Amino acid sequence: MIGTENRDPSGGRFDYFKWTAPRFTGPDEAFRALEKAVSGEKKIKSIKVIGSARSVSYVEMLLYERFAGLGVKLGADWRAEHPEIDVDKVLVPWRAEACEPIQFVFEDDTTLEILPLWNGARIAVNSVPVNVRDGLNDSNFNADVFFAEAIGKKIQWIDILVEETTKRYFNSVSIRREKPIDERESATRFRIKLEERFVIELVRRGDDWYAISVCKCDFRRDPQVPYGRVRKAFSWNGRFEITCGRDNGDTYWICPSGSRDEEQFDFDDHYGMSIDKGVVDMLLLGYLHKYFDPSVQEDPEGYGASFDEYAVPNYYTADGMRSILRDLERVISLLDGNRDDPSPDNIDDPCFWDHYLGRHYAKKPDRRPTKKELRRLKSDIPAILDFYRRFIARVEAMLSLPGIDTVSFAGP
Repeated sequence: MIGTENRDPSGGRFDYFKWTAPRFTGPDEAFRALEKAVSGEKKIKSIKVIGSARSVSYVEMLLYERFAGLGVKLGADWRAEHPEIDVDKVLVPWRAEACEPIQFVFEDDTTLEILPLWNGARIAVNSVPVNVRDGLNDSNFNADVFFAEAIGKKIQWIDILVEETTKRYFNSVSIRREKPIDERESATRFRIKLEERFVIELVRRGDDWYAISVCKCDFRRDPQVPYGRVRKAFSWNGRFEITCGRDNGDTYWICPSGSRDEEQFDFDDHYGMSIDKGVVDMLLLGYLHKYFDPSVQEDPEGYGASFDEYAVPNYYTADGMRSILRDLERVISLLDGNRDDPSPDNIDDPCFWDHYLGRHYAKKPDRRPTKKELRRLKSDIPAILDFYRRFIARVEAMLSLPGIDTVSFAGP
């Protein structure tokens, strides 16, 4: 079944836990679902990415490298110092990345929602209201601007391409092992062919950020657009990002789990979340230390004797997590009620200050914030409140899943 009517699943914000889209396992099931959903040459009226999107991560570095080749000295004010260079005309990859569903709105006012998964996809029609743009993160991307060439065109056909490659390394480690080291990579491409030889591609690789691109039908892998279009399509809202699903890199992977065999829990990675380690260190780590319980860890006498900030999962019972959430709700109330004077006298929570100020690492528990740090906190309060509220809602949703009685935090 594809068609699922759920025109207001989350009161204005998309909620992955309440989304009614079925999960189709494997490219064959996903293809049949997509083929059924786009029958009849649907014409695209609008494209929307739920939640936040990223421009290609190396776009700014690419700009720097090109200007450095022109002899431009790069610094904080390099753009202002070189007005003769039209940054907006520099060609950059015509690609965005997202971790929540993409929605196609058609001229007959029906919609198609797709979220590529590691082995398949979640696909639905008419499952998200067209006015819902915010997800786990607030919307920051105008896909109609970025992919303007796709608007107004009919879908002619779709296919799914699975690419599997193997890289073989010969190095000192492989020589000692007396055999090469093989690294296998795979990518799944959901390709939507439009009129005038345009193709929309959704590409799912290693983590839960998938790439979205538009190119001509020659399937050239690196289509480009002027940087000015990137600036028009993306906006920065100053909020702390929470990835819906798994994010490779310097992040904490936070996911629901149960005390029974994990194979009994049929939840994909998007039911978890990833948060940058710097954000966890600053806003959550004090509470994770405070409520860490060695007795519920896999190895309470060994690595589970204390909170591990790298790789090893740290488990929290439902009661332990709710204690953390209660502390965060209290901090929210204190910060919200003392925006003009968020000093330690008004925000009397050592766990918050120890890590926001870095006192935990500096081993200076009595250090008070400087005037500069208080000014920074005043400006950070809206983003901190927004982050805590989204984090609390996400954890509560995890704990509401059937059979879930623990939440794990695994560092990078």
